Amino acid sequence: MMKKIKIWFFLFIVLSYACSAQNYTIREIKASYALMDSTFNKTTNQKAIDLVNYYSTLTSLVMSETIGEASNTMTKAHPAYELVYFTLDVMKQFGDKNLQGGVDFALVNINGHRSSLNKGAITLENMYEIYSFDNELVCVYLKGKYLLDFLKKLTGAPKVLPSDNVKYTITAHDVTNIFINNIPLEPDRKYKIITLDYLAEGNDDMAVMKKKSGLYQTGILLRDVMISYVKESTENHKKIER
Repeated sequence: MMKKIKIWFFLFIVLSYACSAQNYTIREIKASYALMDSTFNKTTNQKAIDLVNYYSTLTSLVMSETIGEASNTMTKAHPAYELVYFTLDVMKQFGDKNLQGGVDFALVNINGHRSSLNKGAITLENMYEIYSFDNELVCVYLKGKYLLDFLKKLTGAPKVLPSDNVKYTITAHDVTNIFINNIPLEPDRKYKIITLDYLAEGNDDMAVMKKKSGLYQTGILLRDVMISYVKESTENHKKIER
């Protein structure tokens, strides 16, 4: 019995020492320069090069797969924003199909599109170039009176756009005659908006999102939804267009 007590006491002392705050002192600091010129890669690691080339080849095979065809070129450029509205169409459709009761409208940031969708074959690489960020689709709940804060920013150079079932009149310094699904904006109504987690956090001048009364995470990336839409359209013998 005495032997067991001694062992437990020893373990207690060791653990107490391990968990106690330690004082460390910097005794020496060393620095060196790595000159990034033509001689930097003079000595190559062939095994590393072969490994990178192997996976690069595999990736290229996957990314070059044609998944659809676009009837026309779509860009994010002002004033048409064809690519942006195409994305919003698909987001709205996804929300209506997969979220209980559907959504009132979709919202996306213009500069979240990093490339154009050109007329002709659409590859996986094209979709990854356009939707390069791992943005998750989320549903936020926001009262109509707070939507005014966002919509008034459309008078300048907007960073974010709503789907085109949100109608409004832009004047020099204001936005008026706001209709959502052909119904006038109701200040006290709670609207369901499908958007990106990035915007729901208040980024891209969307501080109004801090006033949201709820948030639902779909766990699905925008890019994956867009790829699925293109593939499904192809299976139904439809070209991508807007």
